[in-house]
Amino acid sequence: MTLVIIAARKTAVPYSMQDAITGCLLGTAVGDALGLACEGLSRRRQAKMFRTLDSYKLLPIGKSGKGMTSDDTEHTCMLAQSLIVTGHGELTTLEQKFSANFAWRLRLWLLGLPAGIGFATLRAILKLWLGFPARHSGVFSAGNGPAMRAALIGVCHGNEPARMRALVRAATRITHTDPKAEFGAFAVATAALVGWGEPFDKLRTGLRTPTNRLTTEYTEKSARSSFRVFRGRYHLVLGFPSSPQPTTSADA
Repeated sequence: MTLVIIAARKTAVPYSMQDAITGCLLGTAVGDALGLACEGLSRRRQAKMFRTLDSYKLLPIGKSGKGMTSDDTEHTCMLAQSLIVTGHGELTTLEQKFSANFAWRLRLWLLGLPAGIGFATLRAILKLWLGFPARHSGVFSAGNGPAMRAALIGVCHGNEPARMRALVRAATRITHTDPKAEFGAFAVATAALVGWGEPFDKLRTGLRTPTNRLTTEYTEKSARSSFRVFRGRYHLVLGFPSSPQPTTSADA
């Protein structure tokens, strides 16, 4: 997937939690379907094939075309299920319980022979099936899979920065261990929360990690650069490559 679409504010009054969660899930699915046709394309190739992405391009059927969601939407839904079961647990055991729950969903998902799956995610899930625990299943990759499923964590738990950090870390490292993958997931979760209505300046203190200055700086740069893209519209459209520059091409 190349785009994440997160419902943003139309007025100064934030959405209710229920509306924010619904908008996040639907926005992820719509952005997935919009961007799927561009997956794997360079920026130049994408510009040649699609001058605009204002409709579905995967199947040129009908006036507005047809699209479909990918594994990114499926992983977001599985993450939502794991958040329901484990997201409100004790902080000391949160990562372990979330990872264990999410790991089984990933294992069973692979049995359905998904049409599209990143190589890093595939290797990680195979390690899970071979008996590796979730804390050791991830592979060193900076793919954007974790970022594509992280928005819901920001909406559901962004008001507790320590909990959000723990959940983003667990949801990332189960498949991807390169720090850049985790930084991108942090940025998307933060962007989702700001899109819902939380001031970014207020979040900076909670997101700051004194023991890792690079994490803090990278997260802030990634989030700030992303907020410039289409800010003020009903939807905030984001693309996260492995660097903190906003894009709408498939760089992962």
